Amino acid sequence: MLIEFRAYADDYTVGGATAFEGDRLSDFLDVVDKLEVQYVTVRGLEDGRRQDLPSAVIQREELCIVAATGPRGRADRRLRTRAYPMRAEVGPYTVVGYFHALPTADPFAIAQRRSVVALKPVRVAFDVAGDRIEETHDTLLLMRAKITSFDSASDEAMGLSKALEVLVRRDLQAKDLTGKGSLA
Repeated sequence: MLIEFRAYADDYTVGGATAFEGDRLSDFLDVVDKLEVQYVTVRGLEDGRRQDLPSAVIQREELCIVAATGPRGRADRRLRTRAYPMRAEVGPYTVVGYFHALPTADPFAIAQRRSVVALKPVRVAFDVAGDRIEETHDTLLLMRAKITSFDSASDEAMGLSKALEVLVRRDLQAKDLTGKGSLA
């Protein structure tokens, strides 16, 4: 199966399409040493120059972050998790997003054991030719070997809380038990 491929490497970003085998991209990245990418667009971070290529082989060790695309994995293996707001430095990239772990687990211990750490939803910031770029993604896969810091963050500091707010319908006939007055 050919899937969209978007990744952030040490000194460039890359987009294109790659052949994928398995249930999830994160599992696939765990076992490959290199990826063949077709219809490639590479953008250098230092000078912003773009280059289009018919194909390229990218070593996994060059990658800092990969945007998760393709299948989400088997539904029968999914567990209920808690979202922990996190901030990470991954190579030249600053990433903020939610790390999902079991409610009783230590998110830092879990992240230390994984070679690929997923955050969702997520925002990545980086410089291209001196200009600050920010991009948002549903899910990003961080290569653990490239993470230089992984810390707690607040929803507000991440700037993602507005997108995650859940609208609550108010019952105007409900009794106010807060002592703060009307619910309207």
